[in-house]
Amino acid sequence: MKSNERIACIRIFSDLIMADTVIDAGEMQYFDELRSVLKFTRQDEIDASAMTLSEAVEIMREADAETRGELVRRCRELSLSDGFCARSEALLIMAVTKALDNFWGEVSHVYSFPKQMFNIPTSCIIYIEGQPTEYIDSIVERNYRALFSEFRLAGFEFIYIPHVVGHYRDAEPGLMDSIVGFVAPKLSEEGRHASVEKLLKMTTAEFTKDILCNKLGMEALRGTTPALFLKTGISYVGDTVYSNYLKMDIEGDLLKDVHNFLDEFTSMLSSDVVIMSNNKEHRNQFLYTGFYKLLMDTHLMRRHVRSRVFINPFKEEIFFPDIDTVLRGLHRREKALYLTLLVLSGEGGVNFSSPDGARQIAAWNKRMARVQELYCRIYGLFGGDSDKAPDLTQSDIRRPMLSLIKRHVGKLADQLHDVGDYMVSRDDDGNMAVHLSPDLVMVRDTATGEMTPLALWAASLATLQG
Repeated sequence: MKSNERIACIRIFSDLIMADTVIDAGEMQYFDELRSVLKFTRQDEIDASAMTLSEAVEIMREADAETRGELVRRCRELSLSDGFCARSEALLIMAVTKALDNFWGEVSHVYSFPKQMFNIPTSCIIYIEGQPTEYIDSIVERNYRALFSEFRLAGFEFIYIPHVVGHYRDAEPGLMDSIVGFVAPKLSEEGRHASVEKLLKMTTAEFTKDILCNKLGMEALRGTTPALFLKTGISYVGDTVYSNYLKMDIEGDLLKDVHNFLDEFTSMLSSDVVIMSNNKEHRNQFLYTGFYKLLMDTHLMRRHVRSRVFINPFKEEIFFPDIDTVLRGLHRREKALYLTLLVLSGEGGVNFSSPDGARQIAAWNKRMARVQELYCRIYGLFGGDSDKAPDLTQSDIRRPMLSLIKRHVGKLADQLHDVGDYMVSRDDDGNMAVHLSPDLVMVRDTATGEMTPLALWAASLATLQG
């Protein structure tokens, strides 16, 4: 066995010993035997304590079949060395077994993420996907009741986001608003309405990206294919606690694969007694515990959110409804510049640096005149005198404005997911733009007073200018 494989084995054995939160004399005796047979050194054990479970599993995935088989066999023996295989131990063994299997290893992955304050229960198996996949979604939808029942018999709760959200939608009008206002009293009325609206439209893909990836930091799941996702336990790595997860990509016969997984899992358990909560969400009743509490709390958490941007020139306000925050610290001139650059970003941005050639300068001057005209128009919408709008072609005027925008948008880094998308940035060619999807930006229309998508609003503004 190679040195890195010994270290990986120690990490896996250590997590297995501590899985049930009890370190038994029988387990210590068996580990001493492993230490002797596999020639573990003290340095190996020190190095293993600094390795995550996912790193250990990845190392063992590269090992030969005999070494992988020995590890799985030793894990099963270790789990019974105290005379009892606990559920938490069986979960860890399943993660290792699936990830190292010649067949299942292609679709099974172990992840270790720093433990968050919001905790996914080990009793939950969640259907996730990075993007909507109609074919697999329809299979899960058709077989939901069968899947729910199969998992429940083994002590798991199957979480399928469309069914959770469907229950919320069936509530009496206004009830979800009241619940969200009660759970998160700091939210403004507008923020509360926006949160409820977004929750009632949440899809599996949005849950995966917004809740798991953005808010819980599970970036590795962002592009995942449809999969079943479950927590297998925790690891202590140095001074950091990690949560470990098994992801099983859905391929082939879903029900058959679920049956095989559950049969193998339950066959390891020393007890056939499964304790499951009888709590059930009835009409106009909502559980606020376990996964359901996590979903509600993390959805309402104003952190790492892919927020929309609502701009109201009449109120001189730039508002991020999904984090319930108004952009502070900017004057009228900076707010107008930010909206101007949002509009111009749809055209690739604007380069304020003058070129060298005479022909290029003529074209640049024409472009700058158009940019300045647009800015003056928007500056007037924000309540300023269009004829006295700052001259954007003057760097000593423009740069402090851009710096102020950057500083105050940057203050939202803890709340916005990828705050760089909301910043004014400059590419290698010198073009300045805000690389935010236009679909996320709404502007209050002058004529109708309604919030209008940025592209439509810009087109309307251009027509008025013409």
